[in-house]
Amino acid sequence: MRLTNHIFFKRIFLPALALSFNACDLLKPAQQPTMPIGRGTTQNPTSTGNPTATTSRTTPKNPTGRVDTVIWRDDKKAKPPIVTDGGKVTTTNPTNPTNTGSGTVVTTPTGTGGVKPAPSLPNEPTKELKTTYDLSIPLPFFRDKYNGVTGVNYDKSLFALDFYAGVKLALDSLSYSNINLNVNIVDTKPDFASVLNQYEISKTDVMLGPVEKDNLPAAIAFSNEKSKTVVSPYFPSLELEGENPNFVQVKPSLKTHCEAITKHTRARYKPELVTLLARQQDGENARFKYFQDMNATISRSSTATKFKEAVVDEKAIDISKLVSPTLTTVFVVPSWNEAFVNALLKKIDEHPNKKNIVVYGMPQWMDFVGMNDYFERLKVRVSSSTFVDVNRPEVRIFRQRFVDKFGKMPNNDAYLGYDCALYFGEAMKKYGSKFSYFLDREPRKLLHTKFLFEPVYRSVTTGTDDFGKVMKYENKYVNILKYNGGFSLEE
Repeated sequence: MRLTNHIFFKRIFLPALALSFNACDLLKPAQQPTMPIGRGTTQNPTSTGNPTATTSRTTPKNPTGRVDTVIWRDDKKAKPPIVTDGGKVTTTNPTNPTNTGSGTVVTTPTGTGGVKPAPSLPNEPTKELKTTYDLSIPLPFFRDKYNGVTGVNYDKSLFALDFYAGVKLALDSLSYSNINLNVNIVDTKPDFASVLNQYEISKTDVMLGPVEKDNLPAAIAFSNEKSKTVVSPYFPSLELEGENPNFVQVKPSLKTHCEAITKHTRARYKPELVTLLARQQDGENARFKYFQDMNATISRSSTATKFKEAVVDEKAIDISKLVSPTLTTVFVVPSWNEAFVNALLKKIDEHPNKKNIVVYGMPQWMDFVGMNDYFERLKVRVSSSTFVDVNRPEVRIFRQRFVDKFGKMPNNDAYLGYDCALYFGEAMKKYGSKFSYFLDREPRKLLHTKFLFEPVYRSVTTGTDDFGKVMKYENKYVNILKYNGGFSLEE
């Protein structure tokens, strides 16, 4: 596996991360885990944030353990790799045959760039399997804001460093699975547009990123123009103007969160017990449609019993007429306005029949300050794209590997980076660079969540989907968490 970083040229000090971009280091055996750290507790997931806004993240400012440096090299004078007979000369065993797992051996033919279509089932895209794939990972390292005097990285780059640390451990694992990747790490700052024009990016097979919402439109345009697979690890809210089956969205959309909450409530409560509750402000009640549509789908009828709907004034919240005196009342609150949620939970907590009130909220609630007492007394449930169970053996081993290598505990950015690089690296080996067409065959439980990809189709004016027009592939798995001394998974 070859790792390049032709963008960087400064010596960068990485707090709490002993990262090296040397290819030899990537190919070293991972340190064997020793005794797992502690007994572990259920880790509170970091909120996805507003599914239509910027994700919030926290990173410890004080590093623990040893610290190391990274040498960035300026590769501006680098020339394109040497090619011969149409096939690129690499050092990643290009002549060794690769077993596709289906009895077909794919070798590197001369004159075809190492590509040979593998047999496919009727009506499915052709798999273009190669012995080596080019993977680009654009991340905001902010090299222009690095303080060379103090050796301190810019705060906004810390989550990218954590994400890359997780990626690096996944690359270690992939190297032992005979998955050959030329990995190109690039800095998206200060100008992502110029990054997309670079030679190494233009020949990439797959792009994992960018991780900034503002750069996604340019990446999607690049995907459309060059027919390249682009994986968005973070932001779920972008509305695509046209069909792009090469675009993969890891985070579930707002609509998917609402559908997951609806499925969870309908599995436990009759629809007449459920009230959708939101503010008059900011058009929050427009989100009710996502819940009602899924409720009708579950009922298999558009005329079946709907959820009740209530729109309240955030300055004068009155729930007295919404709570049943004898039956269970289920409030589903698709709002992430912190002041409103705090005032609403206070009203519910003061209600004499609060023991019969069930509350569902959004993932942003986990970032709210000073509401844990309400969460505890009301046993609040929220949806989340992330849940890390530190008691799982796979998670405990990963945590130990991460601490051994980087001297700090992994956060959710690190888990995400590891899961994405491992899952999509293996998908490339099995299906080629156009793996998006096959992801619905590959559900998998990973460290921070489960991947359950499905095609998202273009909606037509009749309210149905045009199943011939794939807009993107989206992870449809959402965790439902319940607060009981901390958020834990509720199956």
